[in-house]
Amino acid sequence: MAEGQMPLTELSRRAEALESTGNWVEAASVWKELVARDSDVSSVVRAALALSKANQLDAAEQMLQSYRHTHSDSPRFLVALGMVEKQLGKLEAARVSLEAALSIEEQSFVLTILGWIQQRLGRPEAAEQAYLRALHLDPNDDEAHLGLAQTLAKKDPDAAIAHIRKAIDAEPHDGSLYSEFAQLLWRAGKTEEAEQAARRAIELDPQNLGHMTSSGTWQFCETTGWQLRVSSDWPSLSTLMSPCFGVIWLMLQRMSGFGKRRSDIS
Repeated sequence: MAEGQMPLTELSRRAEALESTGNWVEAASVWKELVARDSDVSSVVRAALALSKANQLDAAEQMLQSYRHTHSDSPRFLVALGMVEKQLGKLEAARVSLEAALSIEEQSFVLTILGWIQQRLGRPEAAEQAYLRALHLDPNDDEAHLGLAQTLAKKDPDAAIAHIRKAIDAEPHDGSLYSEFAQLLWRAGKTEEAEQAARRAIELDPQNLGHMTSSGTWQFCETTGWQLRVSSDWPSLSTLMSPCFGVIWLMLQRMSGFGKRRSDIS
């Protein structure tokens, strides 16, 4: 250590303290200083995480890529790289990174994220296999159950509904799961159960709708029952104030934010 330099342990504590206050920009700066002196896996990943949290995804990817040749045997490093690539929308690159991580060490949450990516790449069979493997490792992985349900929705609606039920068993207070459950039930013609699930979704998360972008919505009207509306627009103010607004608007196409609970680099 050069004269006047802060010890690495002190640098690490300083970065962690900045993270605890949400000061990700300064935390990233400290982590980068630490990486410049000791580029171990943990420091590189923590630096990338801080950059990601500071909305500097390109810088996070650049840092990880610059150390790929050094840490290509580390599952943690490869998962971090895959997650940044996913956030950047580089799904094919993310798939490669995550599959490389899984070839070294299988982890349920990584398989679940890989399944999500395979879905978005238009590879439902590969997605299904990833989700099934995730559930083999962790039968209570609610996001794997959810992803598998989405993958099976057209192919096997009954199986899809069964997996959503298991996801709800694992996370009974997650309103978004009831929202998805309601959609699957409605598509299967089980409108009474769908209504109950829709009511539960809003009961658990009254702000649910504020996070949705809807290309198709369905509405329960107290007088006419379920009504399908296909539109990219939010309901108008007059619609929101009408008696027919009833219980809830639900999108037919679930928001693309699946996996956000696992979007951070661990």
